[in-house]
Amino acid sequence: MTNITPTEIIITIVIGIIAFILGYLIRKNIAEGKLKCAEDQAEKIISDAERESESKKKESVLEAKEEIHKLRTEYDKEVKDRRNELQRMERRLLQREESIDKKVETLENREDNLNKKQQEIQNLQDQTTDLYNKQVEELERVAGLTTEEAKELLLNNVKKEIKHESAMLI
Repeated sequence: MTNITPTEIIITIVIGIIAFILGYLIRKNIAEGKLKCAEDQAEKIISDAERESESKKKESVLEAKEEIHKLRTEYDKEVKDRRNELQRMERRLLQREESIDKKVETLENREDNLNKKQQEIQNLQDQTTDLYNKQVEELERVAGLTTEEAKELLLNNVKKEIKHESAMLI
């Protein structure tokens, strides 16, 4: 066989070790490159996801703000409509109240007028009764007859007149 010298063996071992180290370093370098590439891709994916998440978050916040604004606008419109309706109802109630107050005042005035007229009528009736009684007393005094006697005399005169008129008709 060929004689391998110890130097050749050492050189072969050194070359083997160098090859092993080079292989290890190359493999390590390739692995680190792949790892770095994978890390970069992972960071890019994470960054993209964060940007997308932030974008979606901003979009969601914007949509929520728009929805809140829309709801607030609708609420404000509804409140305004209700307030206007309440004001219209209040005006109508005030008008009705004023109308009722005027009617009550008119009725009170009428009642006062009726009470005054009733009092005037009562006074006139009292005066008429007094005057009638005075006239009856005066007639009784002048005629010298009582009320009953005057009635009887009047009836007799009416009867005579009726007989006379019936006789003329026959």
